[in-house]
Amino acid sequence: MILAIPELVQRIAHSLDSKTIVACARVNKAWHSIWLPILWHTIDAGKQWDNGGFLSALHQHADLIRTLKCGRYDDIRPLFNSNASSLPTLESSTSSGSESGHSTGGGSTGPIGAKEQVLCKNLITLVLPKTTLINQADQARLLCLNPHLLDLSLTLYDDPSSKYTDLIEAVCNLPLLRRLALDENKTLESKTLETFLSRLNSTLHELSLKKTFFVNHPFGSGEEFAASADNTKESYGIQSLCMDGVACSQEFLLQLISRFPSLTHFSLGGYAEVYINDNFGEKMARLCPQLKSIDISLLDNIDDESIAGLIRALPRLQKFRAAETMFGDRSLEALVEDGRDLSILDINTTYVTESSGVQRLLERSGALTMLDAWELSVNVPEMMSEAYGTRVSSTESGTAGDEDSRVAFAPTLLSRASTPTTGELSGKRTRGAWGCTGLESLVLGVDYSTDDLTEQERKLYPPSKARQFIYEQISRLTNLRYLAIGGDILVGADEDSCQENEGADEGNEDEGTGSGDEADGVDSEDQGDDDDEDDEDWTPSADKSSVAKLQKKMAKLEVIDQDSNNLWIEFSLRSGLEILAPLKELRCLSVNQGAHAIGVREVEWMCKNWPRLKSIEGLYEDYAEEAVAWLRKHRPDIELENDD
Repeated sequence: MILAIPELVQRIAHSLDSKTIVACARVNKAWHSIWLPILWHTIDAGKQWDNGGFLSALHQHADLIRTLKCGRYDDIRPLFNSNASSLPTLESSTSSGSESGHSTGGGSTGPIGAKEQVLCKNLITLVLPKTTLINQADQARLLCLNPHLLDLSLTLYDDPSSKYTDLIEAVCNLPLLRRLALDENKTLESKTLETFLSRLNSTLHELSLKKTFFVNHPFGSGEEFAASADNTKESYGIQSLCMDGVACSQEFLLQLISRFPSLTHFSLGGYAEVYINDNFGEKMARLCPQLKSIDISLLDNIDDESIAGLIRALPRLQKFRAAETMFGDRSLEALVEDGRDLSILDINTTYVTESSGVQRLLERSGALTMLDAWELSVNVPEMMSEAYGTRVSSTESGTAGDEDSRVAFAPTLLSRASTPTTGELSGKRTRGAWGCTGLESLVLGVDYSTDDLTEQERKLYPPSKARQFIYEQISRLTNLRYLAIGGDILVGADEDSCQENEGADEGNEDEGTGSGDEADGVDSEDQGDDDDEDDEDWTPSADKSSVAKLQKKMAKLEVIDQDSNNLWIEFSLRSGLEILAPLKELRCLSVNQGAHAIGVREVEWMCKNWPRLKSIEGLYEDYAEEAVAWLRKHRPDIELENDD
């Protein structure tokens, strides 16, 4: 029987909810034995220990539990009972603990007798309730009887940690422990932390100290442990350190990190109370030369210049998360210059304003697999100006040498698309093509604004072509699994400028080109091919002939779209949705942000061209009634955000 293969069952279980797994387990005895371990693998006891049915079944199946997550004030005594009838009720086991703020462990201190057996003996991951002097004995015994633990989280509630000798010894005797979380500890002393790390140094790789206050701590708070490294201080093999939400000084932080020279991942987010200056990155790079992953999300005490300094000091960064920070244009430029190995980048809700910098990032970051850049208001015309390497004059005459004109460098990349991309032929070196073709998740907020555009740029980059530019760039990302993109048209002072210039590049070249190529009788298609051949060395100036040449290139992006000024990235067939056909790996499309025009024809097209599609986020029945009805009838397997 094929479902007798455990690995296959586990893969299937990942895509099923608990109700479906329960139903599978009830089919027959054979399926019961196969699916029961999946059902009991992970237990969030904090949500289930008030359920009499769960308590009754615990003594039968507790040995199947691999991950046990206890609530803050849970009583773990049910784990020591071998008789379901002797299990305490909710009132007797937790009410006093909830009232006092402590877990009532009964104070069992003796060895486990014949009538009292530990039920959970195969745990790999364990989150303990808050430890007090009353329940530490039970927790210590549970640890002793689970020698295969790899991941442990514990919090010492009050009193100096030195009083928890039994628990400390039990932790230190875990032979395989890889991760230790000492989050929200109010009693952690330096010698306790030193003991943990010293005794577990051969196996421990991850340490978490989230929401621990290292300032004015009543029991020392680790200052002695983090004292300046010298010959008497032992270094530990910690590779991942999480200090989200901590409160300490920068000097203390550097002293602490100096004990972990093998550090590869460091997290300091969650509104940590640490003031970082622009020297922090250089010092950290010297102390932890192997650092490749940093998370400073929600850290509001570090400015743009300091973040840029951190990035420049660590050119080997592979993962960088800075959501809701002061990450700005300087930091972005540092990534463009030094972030060629970057694979994961989260700059959601930051202070980036240079849309051209975002374009350069997408061109050069060939290793990117995940980008979250929502709410950046990236202006697509500015991206296009960067991509095509030109900013034209704001004057209608466009005289060469005008001080307003400039040429921006844009590296060329080899096009891998099977269809023409950004106006070029397949296989040729393409100016401004996004080089991050390995992206699996893209979250990007794009807008169209004419505020900072010259008159010529408004003619060259109308909304329909800006949208086409985005569609064609995304079509190159054939590894995409998740796509969320959207935005608005932000009308500037000249409200009608976009509408007036929408067709300027297609039928009004006489007005802006003077004695251009078409006036000389040159076939436009042939001329376009010539432009492709010398594109790598072409650096247009602001004169009229150069503008005409660029207009012909842009004409290749033209689409039939009568409402291009009313809707932006709308995912409609009329606006160029067919360009996204190469996204065969796409699992989820999010249209939560921005207006869309998805109807029945669009969802039919998506189901046909995106064979792995599993979810469309933001497709609400109120706004797309017919499309939603079609999906529910013909593709009920595709999840919608508003489905139960």
